[in-house]
Amino acid sequence: VNSATDTTGSTTFDFTNPTWTLSATPDPAKAGNVMVTATATETLRDIPALTITLPGGSVSDIPLTDLGNNAYRGTYTVVAGQNGTASLSITGEDRARNAGPGSQSFVMDTTAPEFNGLGNNAVLRDVNGNPLMNTGDVRIYFSSSENLSASPDVYINGNRILAAPSFEPSTRTYTYTITITGSDT
Repeated sequence: VNSATDTTGSTTFDFTNPTWTLSATPDPAKAGNVMVTATATETLRDIPALTITLPGGSVSDIPLTDLGNNAYRGTYTVVAGQNGTASLSITGEDRARNAGPGSQSFVMDTTAPEFNGLGNNAVLRDVNGNPLMNTGDVRIYFSSSENLSASPDVYINGNRILAAPSFEPSTRTYTYTITITGSDT
């Protein structure tokens, strides 16, 4: 006697590539360690491959550690003299062997800004050191060699100027105005 058994099953088809969320901290980065975090949208077969392309084109691998929950972390060390935009590229395969690339860039800035054209319209003094003008506004101005994240602090005789500067973006020029009164020395 022949008998037949009806077997019911299911198959899942996966044609979707994993996608990525990549971040580099800090950005912009000075000389030192940059932590790269990568998170995939789905479970991967293996730890993904992460590379960094530096300004000038050299490419290096960044080893990753599996943090669980589809997250990975690696570290790149920025060295003095590395300046410009670095590009991170990642590729990993999900369990169905769909490859998913991702990319992110970050800025390396290991050069301190330079300040140029320091000037002022300070109080003029006679040959005996007496002020020719004992009241009015004094303006201190200078330009920066690069964009800054905040206005620089300026000190006179160890005292910080609390007044906010005016800023001219096209020349990156900061101007601080201080009012001098008859009692100032």
